[in-house]
Amino acid sequence: MGGIVGAAIVYANYFHAIDIFEGGRGIRTLKTAGLFSTFATDYMTDVSAFFSEFLATAILVLVILAVTDKGNAPVPSGLLPVALFITLVGITAALGMETSFALNPARDFGPRLLTSMVGYGKAVYTFRNQYWIWCPIIAPFLGAQFGALFYDAFLYNGDDGHFNKSATGKPEISQV
Repeated sequence: MGGIVGAAIVYANYFHAIDIFEGGRGIRTLKTAGLFSTFATDYMTDVSAFFSEFLATAILVLVILAVTDKGNAPVPSGLLPVALFITLVGITAALGMETSFALNPARDFGPRLLTSMVGYGKAVYTFRNQYWIWCPIIAPFLGAQFGALFYDAFLYNGDDGHFNKSATGKPEISQV
């Protein structure tokens, strides 16, 4: 709901500019739909776009788990937002241009619903053979799960991790 409302506020503010850019009142094409939702650039294949969203979300989740884990060296007091900001700047600089980095399905789906309601029609759903479901929705879900799995398997040292248990089901005592 928040994505739809936020996109509606932006649309209400800019619909005259969109009319001018599109060449007439009420004309809506994919040229301006990218203001609201994510669309891959022309040089990206569908698989590359999927992997870009998958990788960006996996990195974000891995870093969030690492900086909030009490077993790691803690981030200095008050600097957690800065650490997350630097992570997002890095993801944006490295992967943002390719697909507009959804990272979260809500960032794309709500605004995409609004665009279909205000005149963009089914073009926002038929772009590149259902791109909208694979790249900004499914890829972040799978990327987040992979990032958490990777962190749990290779970096997490807690007793409650899925990979830190012996065959008996009891936590192993790690030798550090």
